[in-house]
Amino acid sequence: MGPRRRSCARQEAWRDSSPHIEGRRFLLIPQRAPATYSRASYALELRQDVARRPRKCQYLPMRVLRPASENEMVAEFLKAEFESTRWGPDYVKPNMARCGVTPAMLLDADLTDADQNQRRHCLLATYRGWRGSAHLFQGWPDRLLWNLVAIGPKDVEHLRYADAGEWRRLSQDTWLPTIGARRISEKDPTILDEIPQDVIWKIAGRIQRGEPLPRTIAIGTSFGNPIIFVEGHARITAYLIAGIPDHLEIIYGATRLTLLKRWGFYPRAH
Repeated sequence: MGPRRRSCARQEAWRDSSPHIEGRRFLLIPQRAPATYSRASYALELRQDVARRPRKCQYLPMRVLRPASENEMVAEFLKAEFESTRWGPDYVKPNMARCGVTPAMLLDADLTDADQNQRRHCLLATYRGWRGSAHLFQGWPDRLLWNLVAIGPKDVEHLRYADAGEWRRLSQDTWLPTIGARRISEKDPTILDEIPQDVIWKIAGRIQRGEPLPRTIAIGTSFGNPIIFVEGHARITAYLIAGIPDHLEIIYGATRLTLLKRWGFYPRAH
């Protein structure tokens, strides 16, 4: 059975395993990303890839704004958790001195400074297990191509929580942020205390007032399905409560489905 009769997700798996296309640069995940791989190249390859899909898979799951980097992802991750009332006081701030990180390195990161980048990597490793295949990064894909992308209402059905216990329970074992947001909006009395509802409501208020928030971080396939949040679960839930905008910027890492499924927090029900 050829790929045109397969589901979108199964076609992605078929593409991963087809020997005659080994080495081909897919949508957002080339084998190697040369320095000359421009935004125009991304856009062209996106259109070409979409045209080759089965008709039901021919949608633009997200808009690529520009290439990003692993250093930018780490900086955004730490900035968000430094400002978080849940993570900042107990995890980020107590470990900053160990890696020689100052608040300015998190709030106004200089991505061109190699020493700063290394210090931020050290900090994320200290309390999150970054690059050590531990904690949040157990089984983390070793080949991710990072981009700044924009998602909107049409992408909502593809959003997933990571397989973290409290978010899985909030979504009633579906990993769907839409269910988590609905339960909070309806003030479901069965929601456990482990979910920071007060924080989520405050974030939703900030969104409605138009206040800027740190970008969330997600990973997924080049098809944009699924879009799994690594950092920013409370924020994406708040966006769904307040109303997700037409242009929501996130840092997105694309990889092959076979590699994605090795991540320890991959939502297994997907």
